[in-house]
Amino acid sequence: MPEKLIANYQKARIASLVGAIALYVLGTSCIATLLIYLIAVFQIGGTAEHLFRALIPICSLLSISISVIMLAEFFRHFFTDYSPFNRRQSVRLICAAVALSIKTFLDGLLPSFEETALSAGITLVPQSGLDLKVVVMVVFLVCLAMVVRYGDALKEDSDAFV
Repeated sequence: MPEKLIANYQKARIASLVGAIALYVLGTSCIATLLIYLIAVFQIGGTAEHLFRALIPICSLLSISISVIMLAEFFRHFFTDYSPFNRRQSVRLICAAVALSIKTFLDGLLPSFEETALSAGITLVPQSGLDLKVVVMVVFLVCLAMVVRYGDALKEDSDAFV
């Protein structure tokens, strides 16, 4: 392997290790938030309708946790595996994209609220809409998964050639 290629590979491995650690920390905080929310929901109790309404935010928190953990796993495997471009890596990216899509769908079911200051006080005004940042991330992950799959096919082809 050329020296420049080896240096770039080592930089990518170090970056992926840092990314994996950062995403594991974020994933842990997502799971902690989910647990705190679950504890609060069950301590408050309430009717079946109240618990059903809490189900959507719980599923939304769970889906973002899954997506972050899948992305952390992608980077961890890039750092540890001898061959970081394989079908499993592509599947991890697709799983992260699906989890983000589910989160976006669930977040769209519940209106978010924006505080609006009025002369009499503060009122909450429902705001709805699509979070374009999440849509961009989903599209990016799906495309990246296809690139990784193509890289795996190229690697297999070159291995068969040798």
